Amino acid sequence: MRHDQIGVRSGLPGHAVKRKKYCEAGGKTKKAAQALLDKRRRDLSDGKWTNPAKPLTFDDLLALVKADWRNTGAKSTLYLPDGKMEQSGIRKLRAAFGQWEVADITALHLENYSNKRQEEDRAAVSTVRNELNVLKHGMYLAQDKDLLTKKVPKFPELKPTNIRKEFFEREQLDSVLAELPEAVRPVALFMYWTGWRRGEVLSRQWSHVDFKAGVIRLEPGETKNGKGRDFPYTIVPELEALIEQQRTSTDAVEKKKREIVPRLFHRNGDPVKTFRTAWRAACKRVGLAAQAAREGTTSKAVWKKLSKEERRAFTGLKLIPYDFRRTAVRNLIRAGVSQKVAMELTGHLTASVFDRYNITDDRDRREAPCSRSELTGRPMVEFRKMYGAVYILENPEAQRVKIGMTINDVGLRLRVVNDMWLGRRGTCQICGGRLNIVRGRVPRHPGYSRPCPGGDALPLEKEVALAETHLGKMKNRLAELSGDEKASATRRIKTLERRIGIHRHQALAVGIWQLGATVYTECAEQVELLTHEILADRLDEAVLFGEVFCCSVSEAKEAIENALAQLGLTGSATRNTRL
Repeated sequence: MRHDQIGVRSGLPGHAVKRKKYCEAGGKTKKAAQALLDKRRRDLSDGKWTNPAKPLTFDDLLALVKADWRNTGAKSTLYLPDGKMEQSGIRKLRAAFGQWEVADITALHLENYSNKRQEEDRAAVSTVRNELNVLKHGMYLAQDKDLLTKKVPKFPELKPTNIRKEFFEREQLDSVLAELPEAVRPVALFMYWTGWRRGEVLSRQWSHVDFKAGVIRLEPGETKNGKGRDFPYTIVPELEALIEQQRTSTDAVEKKKREIVPRLFHRNGDPVKTFRTAWRAACKRVGLAAQAAREGTTSKAVWKKLSKEERRAFTGLKLIPYDFRRTAVRNLIRAGVSQKVAMELTGHLTASVFDRYNITDDRDRREAPCSRSELTGRPMVEFRKMYGAVYILENPEAQRVKIGMTINDVGLRLRVVNDMWLGRRGTCQICGGRLNIVRGRVPRHPGYSRPCPGGDALPLEKEVALAETHLGKMKNRLAELSGDEKASATRRIKTLERRIGIHRHQALAVGIWQLGATVYTECAEQVELLTHEILADRLDEAVLFGEVFCCSVSEAKEAIENALAQLGLTGSATRNTRL
């Protein structure tokens, strides 16, 4: 027997893993083959064994994560909006672990990666945590599919303490706009008014702008939560002028280059993919100018006084584009827009998340009684006269109607209501977010500065045990809080108590919802609220979502017509009986 044929062919027993036999070349001598077999057995005992034919790699983990997010409907954060270049965090992970076998990654390696990113790269704790979460998710997926036999190592527990609460004042915005390149200024101004995310803004095309209706759209699947939404840009004069200016400049570029420019924001026809370098440079110049003004000198003189290390660490104005999101929420609330409409405009799903973005300061409290809005320079109530749809959904079998309003697609609202009614969407027991159910459970989703504890648990429609436990913890912690934090926690406690009460006594859902009628009108929100007041004695508080009444479609129509008449909108409203 030749020693290089040692293995299964020679009849010797191989090393079995989960009732499978794996064979590999054992070397040129029997002694070498026996040594390799002993090593494989030790690795198997330590949980480090992987299939020698194809070791599990970092790319394999990314493929698993990408497939899982696609199957669960989660929005991928692996690549930039162009879909070609990886996000910087993924590139950092690849540089650290791209050449490694996954089984060789230990808790010490993960700790070293975290320390290096924070100390040498000055990365924020939340940034490092998000990067490692991708790696952790991939490892658990590999373990679930029996691709990784070792136990997933313990990942560093990273708790951000620098939760951002910054927002832009108008003076700061004007300073930054003056320093940004001409092609980037419209992007920043658009984000200031809408609060949309950077990727949502940069991906807008002219096909998403409806000049007749005066809205710009995000299609379903293009947003973080998967829902589409509209923003009526004509309600903000500066935003309306921006869209018209972009259309004029785009026409000039198309005429010069003799080609169609599909993107709303572009650099001489080429899409704006990122503006990180331009933003950092602008913030540095603004910061230098502010420091020079305080010292009574020039920006150049201030820069010369800084050492090499100080120049490298100097960031200037400590604001980032994502702060526009908080700014837009605050501007809308300042302008008198209700929380419900503001959430539709900015794309927030739950009130708890919206409250985190609704940052206030002493100036807000001082100016609260004012009757003028900084947002448009008009009276506050005028901004609320936005065009929308007041809809009636009917469920003949349950003998109920739902009366609501939206500035987005009524058909989308109908689908969401039926998904919740039939259990295809469920409510998180902790944050109250409504998400698509995956294998009977609420999928993992982000919470406040960490993954929400309600992920991978039964929805509130199935049980309330986790919600009751969380409620008890919130009540115990309430005594430690004070001021605005205590008021916010009290509101969340009352909301969770009401939510638990509704779902604990929830009746069995019967029938499906269908569209009864739609009325398109100005002041849609006021029409909806007045209609609810008219039908207040018919409200059904036992239904798992609000705005449901025990009345017929004809009675609901009559109530809407009464509301329109009281507001003087009878002649201007457009009525549709079906979609």
